[in-house]
Amino acid sequence: MGSSSRSVAKAEKILPKFTAQVKLLKESHTVKLICQKSNMSDFEEKLSDRLKAIKREELEKKLEKKTLTDITSEKLQLLQNARIEDILKKEFHEDLQVRIDLSNKNLVIKTPKGHMKSVMPYLRERLDEIDHNAIAMPPEILDILKTKVGKRKMTDELQGCAFNVDEKSQKVILLGCTPSETMQGKEKTKNVLISDRNLSVVDSDNNLMHSKNWDDLCKKMVKRLTIRHKRELTCIAVFGFKQDVTEAVKKMRDYLNEKKATEGQFRLDSAIHRKFFNDYYTDDLHAIEEELANYGLKISLQESEDSIRFYGTEEGVKDVEEKMYALQDEIKEKRFAISTPGMRNFLAQDEGKRLIESVERDCKCVIEITTETEEQAEDDESDGDESFSNSSDGEEELDEDDTLFTSERKKIIWRTGNIEEEQVCCDAFNYQWKTDSGPWAARALAVCETNKMACQAGSNVPQYTTRSNRSF
Repeated sequence: MGSSSRSVAKAEKILPKFTAQVKLLKESHTVKLICQKSNMSDFEEKLSDRLKAIKREELEKKLEKKTLTDITSEKLQLLQNARIEDILKKEFHEDLQVRIDLSNKNLVIKTPKGHMKSVMPYLRERLDEIDHNAIAMPPEILDILKTKVGKRKMTDELQGCAFNVDEKSQKVILLGCTPSETMQGKEKTKNVLISDRNLSVVDSDNNLMHSKNWDDLCKKMVKRLTIRHKRELTCIAVFGFKQDVTEAVKKMRDYLNEKKATEGQFRLDSAIHRKFFNDYYTDDLHAIEEELANYGLKISLQESEDSIRFYGTEEGVKDVEEKMYALQDEIKEKRFAISTPGMRNFLAQDEGKRLIESVERDCKCVIEITTETEEQAEDDESDGDESFSNSSDGEEELDEDDTLFTSERKKIIWRTGNIEEEQVCCDAFNYQWKTDSGPWAARALAVCETNKMACQAGSNVPQYTTRSNRSF
């Protein structure tokens, strides 16, 4: 009775003077609040909270206390997540108290007198239950469960059973309100958290998986689906929640099937093509490789002299093949008649060869000396802007000692000499050099201007052919 009076006295101190009064009704062991009707709800709440606090203070003096310091931080966090105080109150006594201090790594438990000897064995059994139902998981899944999104998804899946990540043992630990709920949570966890290794890959997939498109796809799935993945020896391993993993594996498989890494080959059927692609088009090929880098494209010139190989996705391989043909189509052929035997001889000598090499180098072209009939020469002049054939068959070199005949079967003998000392005509050659500029052109022009003279040619006319990736 004395205690009740003191409680009422303490309660009166929280209420404004002259506005409310608290009276103890000894017969019924209750208190009576007297105040204005407008203040009743506010004062009633304050009085109720104060009485509860007073009750706790008085109860503290009668509770047994025990501090546990042998529980790991991970288990303490799990006990807190599972609301262990509510579990123990429901199982034993409403006045039981539990305080978990994560910073000091201890648990303080208080029970009404006589209850501690029952509560402690029960608490130890529940701690053993945590160890018994812990599930080993890959680091990738544990990493997901430590994120805010992962915690929320897992909490929704377990519906009541608490969980935590034990990084030291690499396990997921669980605790339900009852042992049976813990078991249910364990089975649910095994079904919900999975590692999928059914997405098989081969070496040819590597280029594709190094592309920006693949990286973008994976980043979006990691963010939206909350998964983790890694390339293993023969597969891509995907970790996370079952529904997310299933969707991620499907998207990855679809991507690989639609844009499967493959290879292509572009044949170089003539020496001319090999010259252009290996010497003149190296910058162009490098630019194509950079342009199609998103398709994991790689171009190889070293593997074979007769072909160019390239690797990437189907779409990338198709695009590079089209670009190769476009480069090939830029190679044009034009033929010019050499109407002077001495000019043919000059071009075959060292000085003439150096002149040809200089033209080829400066203009990025290929010049060949051939022998063709007048009819062929006329046809070539009319079709000079068309692309040349891939095959070099039929192009024969004219040896200096060969004897030629006119259409009347008159014999023509080529005489070896020095073109600079001969008075010969080189109109066709002269015409070509006038269309360009440079030291080599001026030099050739000077030779031709010095040796202008009418000359007769047989039906077989020596030709020089220039092939270039630009129009004359």
